[in-house]
Amino acid sequence: METTEPCTIHDRYLAIFKANLLAGAFLIGCAVVIGSPLFRDDPLLWKIAAGVALATSIGQVAAWRVDDGHGRLWLYGVAAVLANASIYVWIAGISWMFYVSSTPMPSTLRAVCIAVAVTGTLLWVVMTARQVSAVLGRPEFIVQAFRDAGSEIQYSLSAMQQLSTLSNHRGPITRITQGLVLFATPAVFLAVRIRAPLPASADLLLFSTVLLTPCSLFFAGLAVKGILLMIVTPRRLERVHGKPVTLMDD
Repeated sequence: METTEPCTIHDRYLAIFKANLLAGAFLIGCAVVIGSPLFRDDPLLWKIAAGVALATSIGQVAAWRVDDGHGRLWLYGVAAVLANASIYVWIAGISWMFYVSSTPMPSTLRAVCIAVAVTGTLLWVVMTARQVSAVLGRPEFIVQAFRDAGSEIQYSLSAMQQLSTLSNHRGPITRITQGLVLFATPAVFLAVRIRAPLPASADLLLFSTVLLTPCSLFFAGLAVKGILLMIVTPRRLERVHGKPVTLMDD
């Protein structure tokens, strides 16, 4: 099987670039609908949203230009991770970040909400990294996902699906722990709303927080998988074998 042609590589980069911009435009639009008075009164929110879109887009274009059609996996991984990371920031931004920054509440409750949300995200990232690292530590998976083709090592994007399948094989205790982490933040935010006299006008933001916070963790997990599988691992293989790791057609 031959490595991906330059035009195909360009198409892949372009697809990631478009997905990043379209997702950003959609999520920013959702934020405007959910909290339009806040967006009208505070230009900082627009600046943050535009800054994330600009920074990730520049990073993706830079990775594409450095790659120059050679299909280096770690550069493609940088572009993909930037897209996932930006989507995470936007989803988290229009859910719990938006909620705790705009809803009037006692400072103690605000600190609790922020601490739970940040801790939940960090725990999810750590658990995902441990599961992915366990799979990447299996020599049989590396041999299957990264094929030595002589002058280069070839990688298929289908390996990401294989990684997800293998990393999802976990025991009941791990599943319960992940479930608790996934829904801890929405549960705490609901408990704060029930116990504290918060304004009813913030309930729409609370609703989006309850729904979207678990979604943000999904994209945070995708970013971690992309970093370990498509950036860290190919860079390590390139150092060990002295040959490039390239992307090939499935």
